[in-house]
Amino acid sequence: DSIIDQARLRGGGRVSGHWEKVRAGQAGRRIIEEAQDMRAAAVVIGLPRRIAGTSVFGKTLETVLAERPCRVIIESQPPARPGRAGMRATAAP
Repeated sequence: DSIIDQARLRGGGRVSGHWEKVRAGQAGRRIIEEAQDMRAAAVVIGLPRRIAGTSVFGKTLETVLAERPCRVIIESQPPARPGRAGMRATAAP
């Protein structure tokens, strides 16, 4: 829940969310369905760590971007640098 709590701190009362266990390979589809049901203005999704030889975004994020019913905000952890901390976000139109 710490990710949702962090989003609430940044977005205030406008942020809602929950964790849900889904079948392997179904996360992207389920995120889209939930966003439609909620009439979400945006979905915040983490950028997965890249494994050599795989997609830059990963299957879940690719599905969400391809079928997005609203804005998608991609949260990524920048590479660790001495004296640097924090997150950065990129929005897909």
